[in-house]
Formats: sequence, C-alpha cells, structure tokens
Amino acid sequence: MANPFFTGTHEGTEEYEGKKFPTFYEPVHAHSKDKTRVAEIGRTIRLQFMTDAENQYFTRDIEPGSISVECDDFDELAWDDNLWNGKHNISVDIPKSVSVGRELVIIVTVNDDSRPESFAHEVYLEVEPKRERQSAKKSSKKKSASEKEGDDVKDQGGLGLPQVYPVLKEKWDEHEFDKYSALRVVHNGESGYDYYYNQDNAYLRHEQKVAKDQQAELLETQFKTGLVLIGMSMMSDSGSPEEKRPEQIALTTRTLSPVLLPMINGLGSVEVE
Repeated sequence: MANPFFTGTHEGTEEYEGKKFPTFYEPVHAHSKDKTRVAEIGRTIRLQFMTDAENQYFTRDIEPGSISVECDDFDELAWDDNLWNGKHNISVDIPKSVSVGRELVIIVTVNDDSRPESFAHEVYLEVEPKRERQSAKKSSKKKSASEKEGDDVKDQGGLGLPQVYPVLKEKWDEHEFDKYSALRVVHNGESGYDYYYNQDNAYLRHEQKVAKDQQAELLETQFKTGLVLIGMSMMSDSGSPEEKRPEQIALTTRTLSPVLLPMINGLGSVEVE
C-alpha cells in the first residue's frame, strides 16, 4: 500500500519563487465575445489565470496587489479567489436572478503600485439554465495515479489528490474559517471540487511550535494530506446527499483537527507485537 503521507520530493522538482510585482497576468482560457463560456444559473464558475506573482501578492502588508471582479449587470458580485504557485483561481457565483440566454461580461482587474497600467481581462459568459448532475458511476477496475490524466492528479506515492489550496488567517472571513476550522470543500463550477485547508489552524500551529524547525513543513504536509483524505472519503459517501457533504466535512474535520497530527505520528511509531 502506498504511503498516504508521502512527503518526498522528486528529482527535477523546484520550489516556486514568485516575483514581488508580476510581469504578466493572463487567462488560461480566453473567453471572448466570439468564444463565450457557458455559465449555469445559480452555480459557481471558476476562472483560471497564470502569473509570476508571489503567493502573498494580494495578502502581504507592504505594497499588496489589488484585484476587482465586476460585472456591469450587477451592483455587487459574489466571488472568491486563491493565488498559489503562479495559478490564480477566481470562483464567481452566477446570480439566480439572471435570465437564460443573457450574455454577461466579467471584468477582472489586477493592479499594484509598480504598474502604470493595470492588468485587465474581460470574460464573456452565456447564461444557461441550471442542469442537475448525476454522480459518475464507479468503475470496477481502479487506475493507478500514473494511468490517470489531468492536472489535478498529484504524485503522492501513488495517491491522486484534488486541487488543494492553503488559507492564511488574512482570508479566514472569505472562507468562513476561524482558528479551529480545518477544511472547506467547494464546487469549482466545472466537474469537481476544490479543497481549502486552514494553514493557520491553532492545533497545527501548536504542533509546529513545539517541533523542531525542520519538521514544520512536514507537519503541515501531514495535516493537509490527512484532511484531504478525510474529505475525499466523505465526498464519495453515497449515503448522504452530495450537496450536504461539504458542510459535514467542515464539521468533521474541525472536530478531528486537535487529534489528527498526534494520531498520524502515533500510528507511524506502531510496531507489530
């Protein structure tokens, strides 16, 4: 069985080093007036951008970058974002009040003190009615991580993980987190879910404080991986309605977060008698 808490690095893997002020900010997929993107009423869509900005670009205290996500059709638009290792994901809620067939233009603007002009991109959306999704049937034959395709599969000693993003204290309010929160699972508006873990969880920070400096990163990796495995297991539970599973995951991981790292470390030292 592959180790679910594999933390080794692979040859050729380099740590991401972003720039204080980005030199580019571009959409992964351009959606122009002639190539609109479908957006379902009442669902969340995810807009993806690439940049060379550092991870703390929007959250740092000194000379932070600014971002606005607007639509002329609405006075206020509900959105959330996460910047990590050059990937900037913006989740936008499509209002239930919009009419089918309407064309919406989302304007994303990024700026900072170093730029004479801001980065600005228009995303054209075509509104469609909300469609009910059916859970995909599970195949009787399981594929290994090396056989699967897609950017979401990460090499974790043979275990595929979804997109996982850290949430610092500065963004707790955006994710309805507090110091005891652990994991939030959010539909990405496409075909799956994104996972957000509390990087400043009180119990994680306590374990890191009492551990040696070189173990801090290892503890965070164990904490994150443990939470995601719990979340993935609960999301695959067909015994509860899919729309209720994210809330159940938030409550369960909040309860388990005080014992998660001690449990992982304790299991690692168990010997066969």
